[in-house]
Amino acid sequence: MEILQNVDKLLYMAQDNMVLSIISGFFLAYIESFIPMIPILVIGAANGAINGLFLGFAITWLGSCAGAFSVFLILKHLMNRSFFTKLMDKNNKFNKMIAKVKKSDFKFLLLFYTLPFLPSSLTTLAAAYCKIDVKRFLPPMVAGKFMMLFTISYLGSDYHKFVKNPSKLVVTLLVFILVYLIGKKVESKMDLS
Repeated sequence: MEILQNVDKLLYMAQDNMVLSIISGFFLAYIESFIPMIPILVIGAANGAINGLFLGFAITWLGSCAGAFSVFLILKHLMNRSFFTKLMDKNNKFNKMIAKVKKSDFKFLLLFYTLPFLPSSLTTLAAAYCKIDVKRFLPPMVAGKFMMLFTISYLGSDYHKFVKNPSKLVVTLLVFILVYLIGKKVESKMDLS
């Protein structure tokens, strides 16, 4: 809970300084990939509220994607070590996730990165453990985080009007569908099917 209060304090201080708000928003979204206890929902909504929808979204999305990609590369390197392989083999929940990633990596990764209540850090770990190629990892991760963080930033930037105006919900749904279709097109162009 103390982490949440510190995130709120930092973003509140950043409200009066545009450069500080951009740097702190990016950094917090980046660090969340390494420390999953930091709530990306709060970071995304706060960035949207402080910096507006598009800038707040871009800051959060770029930071979160850069962080997830960094974690993926680090874990992929560490997975070559037998200690980590033995440790992961003992975790039953993790093994279930591995089976799903191996079976349908694009759809599974996209779904897990899209839903904010599912553990994206565990998804990154599973992708690294399965030795998924960077070409197979980036499109669903980037598209999934786009959908999730756009929605969060959208809610944060205009949260008081969102409830009163149902058309905003329709726009959000259309963005989800568009990003899914773009992600599938990228997958087919990269011959990942």
